[in-house]
Amino acid sequence: MFVNRGPRAVVKLIDFGLSKRYGKDHLSDGVGTIYTMSPEVVRGSYTSKADCWSIGVLLYMLLSSHMPFYGKKRKQVVEKITLGKYNYHGQRWKTISPRARELVDALLQVDPHKRPTADGALRCDWLTQRSEKNEEVLDVDMMDNIQGTIQNFCDYSQLKKLALMIIAHKSTSEELGFLRHAFEKYDVEKNGVVTLQEFKKSLESYGYNDDELERMFLGCDIDGMGTIRYSEFLAATIEAHGAINEEKIAEAFDRLDCDDSGYISSKNLIEILGKEFPLKDIDNIIDEADILGDGRISYEEFLNLFDTQQEERRIDALKVVTQRRIRNSVLSLPAMHDGNGEGDSSYPVNPIDDPHDGEEGALVF
Repeated sequence: MFVNRGPRAVVKLIDFGLSKRYGKDHLSDGVGTIYTMSPEVVRGSYTSKADCWSIGVLLYMLLSSHMPFYGKKRKQVVEKITLGKYNYHGQRWKTISPRARELVDALLQVDPHKRPTADGALRCDWLTQRSEKNEEVLDVDMMDNIQGTIQNFCDYSQLKKLALMIIAHKSTSEELGFLRHAFEKYDVEKNGVVTLQEFKKSLESYGYNDDELERMFLGCDIDGMGTIRYSEFLAATIEAHGAINEEKIAEAFDRLDCDDSGYISSKNLIEILGKEFPLKDIDNIIDEADILGDGRISYEEFLNLFDTQQEERRIDALKVVTQRRIRNSVLSLPAMHDGNGEGDSSYPVNPIDDPHDGEEGALVF
């Protein structure tokens, strides 16, 4: 489905009610809609490669508005699937590039061993070229704003981070705006998560040291799994659009108060975070926001996490981040030379202002 009716609307896959956590075991249940089933699903023994076949079916349909495997009866559809029998007849296919067809053919290989993995398919020429062509250009001000919110996010309590994750999850595509494209800038490998190395690479222009980068990375890695997932990135950057309004804060509170008691309790957090989540950490989350010391979080205490000075802190962080980027870009410039090839020591390090710490008007980084 499309997220909206715009000409550049993002396509979303939905209906994962029969999905299973990824693993290397063979599965045997014949689940799903027949026309998207792979030959091995029909036979009753399959792995994650079956999903690659289904993606091939969806790609065929997106390109042509027709199903590759169809028939009046289920038996006819199953026969075509097991034989891998489909064609490129139809007017639309005349406008589709050979490279697009190559990807369809690769994904619709009857033998799963000849089928590419999801990672392999993502690296095909047709997809990478289209991705680069359609990539939205984010100006430096946007990226500075995002980085400023990440810096602030690291100092938030765990409860506020959870709240922002819920708020981001409930936000529409229009409300998220440029954040999805920003995530793609950080996700260099295009695999849906940001590693520490990708994080460091993305922030080279700001001149952070390793300790600063690792602190920010760990601050965004809410679940402690060693990567920043898309939902975690959105939580860390959602405030780049401005202060969160109280309506959204109230919605987040209601989600965390899953028993409608009017308070967020340890029991609520265990239900949301899972029984595997350490009880000690649950208690710490409560303690961080429990102003009254009664072992639970009221709405007033929860609302206090989003104080009125938040927008001012975002603006202050943006100024600091922008100054860091400017300073780092200047320090990265080649040394100026005089006519004798010697370095010109009279050239100021910062061309915006004379960099003498403590002097009025000087930019201090």
